[in-house]
Amino acid sequence: TGGIWRDAEPIPALKALNGGNRAEAYSVSCAVPGECAVTGYYTGGAGRQAFVVTQTGGIWRDAEPIPGIAFLNGGDKAESYSVSCAAVGECAATGVYRDNNAKNQGFVVSQTNGEWGNAEPIPGLEVLNEGVMGTAAGASVSCAAPGECAATGWYTDFSGQQGFVVSQTGGEWGSAKATAKALNFGSGRGLSVSCAAPGECSATGAYEDDDGTQGFVATQADGLWEAAIPIPNLKAQNIGNHAVASAVSCSVPGECTATGFYKPGIVTEGFVVTQTKGEWGRA
Repeated sequence: TGGIWRDAEPIPALKALNGGNRAEAYSVSCAVPGECAVTGYYTGGAGRQAFVVTQTGGIWRDAEPIPGIAFLNGGDKAESYSVSCAAVGECAATGVYRDNNAKNQGFVVSQTNGEWGNAEPIPGLEVLNEGVMGTAAGASVSCAAPGECAATGWYTDFSGQQGFVVSQTGGEWGSAKATAKALNFGSGRGLSVSCAAPGECSATGAYEDDDGTQGFVATQADGLWEAAIPIPNLKAQNIGNHAVASAVSCSVPGECTATGFYKPGIVTEGFVVTQTKGEWGRA
């Protein structure tokens, strides 16, 4: 507050929920000073459950289970990985739950006028998530305005793990769509998404080609997601064949920066790549 860090404090009421003595907070987002949200998981009698906690007027409320997640979470594993707040009391979160068939599925949940709604399966993701292992999750969410968000993550089909993107428009989530599948011959994931304005976002992650793991970027313009592309110049430097684009941030539409790591040899190095006027430069 005012540039000064206060003492760390336990998340209010989380210890009371956390009967299994293991809890983690994964993500935080603040719409304005003193108006924030945090999400993560705790361990209760029914296994891992996802929680949210909201800060209002600089005061943290009690942590609460994400509404509806226990109903979805028949397999006793739910974690919320990411939260984004576009305005005070207007947020969204995403993560994973395990359904009654022991498949990991992705969920989204929205906060409107300060109240969290019920968690819901990411529309269309269960259909994509047809692989034997059934591993899917929402990894990252970004909201440009209330009810105008995007999320990314992964699912598993019979070809392997794939990345996806899904958009929320007017408060309604559309259907998840594969991203980078045309590039991916093995295991891919969407890891980060950032929205500078409604319908203007970028997502990033990793895919596998014949040589190893590479990084990708995907751009949404005017509400439409373009095909994912390999990050320019990254593969040429990725001699060790292991690169991942792990985070992206956009300040205005078409102006973003992504970062991650690659292996120019036996060591691992970091990279950055910048998008200018909608075009991605060289890593």
